[in-house]
Amino acid sequence: GTGPVAEKHFGTRAMADQSVQAQDSLNNEDAMAEASSKPPKAKAASPVTLALARLGHSLRVLAPLALATLLLVLGAFLAWQSWLVWQVEQGAEEADGVRATTIAVIAAQIQQREQRFEQALNDSSVQQALAQEESAPAREAAALALKQLLPDATDAEFFSPNLDEVLSGDLASLGYAKAAALMQAKVHPDHPLAEMHVEKDKGRQLMLALPAHVDGKTVAFAVVELPFAPILATFHAARISGAHLDLRQGDGRGDLQIASVGTASGNLIGDLGEPIPGSNLRIAKAEPEYFIVAPRSFWLLALLTALCLIGGFVALWLRQVGLHSALMTLQRPSKSNEPEITLAEAIKQQTAEPQAADAEPVAAP
Repeated sequence: GTGPVAEKHFGTRAMADQSVQAQDSLNNEDAMAEASSKPPKAKAASPVTLALARLGHSLRVLAPLALATLLLVLGAFLAWQSWLVWQVEQGAEEADGVRATTIAVIAAQIQQREQRFEQALNDSSVQQALAQEESAPAREAAALALKQLLPDATDAEFFSPNLDEVLSGDLASLGYAKAAALMQAKVHPDHPLAEMHVEKDKGRQLMLALPAHVDGKTVAFAVVELPFAPILATFHAARISGAHLDLRQGDGRGDLQIASVGTASGNLIGDLGEPIPGSNLRIAKAEPEYFIVAPRSFWLLALLTALCLIGGFVALWLRQVGLHSALMTLQRPSKSNEPEITLAEAIKQQTAEPQAADAEPVAAP
């Protein structure tokens, strides 16, 4: 009696074990499916990765601002350089015109004084004194007559026709400037040169030296000193801005500076000056010493200034709207070129469409 019961008991137990195993298998499969369906957990980012990410974000935000700032500052600097170059160009052009005018006026003043000097030498009172004999008393009498004919002359003096006073005399007591003027009159009698001479008790004087002739013969050399103030006043009357003019005496190298007008400073290197006809004077031009490091071309600097300023404002716009939005705005398709219809044409089309639909034939069933 135990055999069938035991077999039944063992069979039931085996079936139960199989059911439990099947249930465990199903649970394992569900767990595996659920695990596979869940996204894998991301690995924790390293500090270096996070730092690089923050740096990239900062660069995307700050790069347009930095570029805009750089371009705007550069544009402002170039605008300042353009203004300085324009000042130099305008000043140089103005200085050339003022210098030419001043030279012409001073040359006319010197020529007028030289003509008065020649007329006085040809006056009968001077001619009679020189015609007596070639002696010191005769030359003194001629000098006295010359001073009466030239009331504004501060000094008048005659020298021997051979200039023995210069060739064998004491040049220190005579004066080096006067000796040079006499030698110039002897070597180039047709082209005497007036020059500025400084006297201790008289100040600046305009010195002229000419040969004195009697019956076509050179009987003496005369030197007169006239006030230099009128010529100096003419030079100071020149109005100039953006440049510098110097009244100098010499041949352009190692000249004596007499007076200046215009800007307080200037660079005279490379400018020998323009000579004043009939004199040993010249007027030199100097450009102001501005801080100019850019090319000295106004139009080139103006173009670079405009490009930098436009680029700076574009960079600010890109920072405001973003690069993607800016590209979308620039790539937006243009409007169709089809002609627009009027309201009457639109109403006419709408009424014509139903009529066309009613007019279509209906197929037979």
